[in-house]
Amino acid sequence: MRRMKWTVAALTLAIGTLFLNHGVSVDAASLSRFEPSLEAAKFVIDVAMDGRTWRMNDGTNPFFPNFTGALSRGNTFIVSGRIYRGGTLAEGGDFGGTNNPAGPETPDAIGTWVCRGTFNLDIAEIAAGGYPHVTSTQIFTFNSRGVIVTEGPEGGAPVLRSVIGGAGRFGTAQGDVVETPLGVNTSNLFNVRFRFKLD
Repeated sequence: MRRMKWTVAALTLAIGTLFLNHGVSVDAASLSRFEPSLEAAKFVIDVAMDGRTWRMNDGTNPFFPNFTGALSRGNTFIVSGRIYRGGTLAEGGDFGGTNNPAGPETPDAIGTWVCRGTFNLDIAEIAAGGYPHVTSTQIFTFNSRGVIVTEGPEGGAPVLRSVIGGAGRFGTAQGDVVETPLGVNTSNLFNVRFRFKLD
């Protein structure tokens, strides 16, 4: 009987550690099936960036239809995408890949995403493994009309960003978010996962 109690305790600890290490609470895992709300401190969403919408300050698109590598420190850009429940989008893919995972054509989006920013690195530094690639502002607009705004680094590795505010349901939003790249989607740009933790 004592051994059984220890086994149950060990399994409980292991499951709790798994959720803690991934920055998702049990409540957040349930919440990810719905649109996020301030009632839960933690939630996860995915974003499929749309490579067709990327524009540099000179009007060019270095990602769609083909990746050209024309990126330099100081370049500014804007790009849009679609928001999904956490866990919707798959990992994998590469620039020009023929079997990249689904991107912004995925149905049942729960909002739209817009990012504007500036490159921190030249393409040679990025190719050598340098990161973060850019510093940016991101605007998450949910179909429920709630808005979250974040600021910080991104690109090349998981990064911590600041939640600097919001509107509507998220009018008092503050906290942070971990952004993790998943890979390249069918629009030749990235699928990304966001783990929010609001104060």
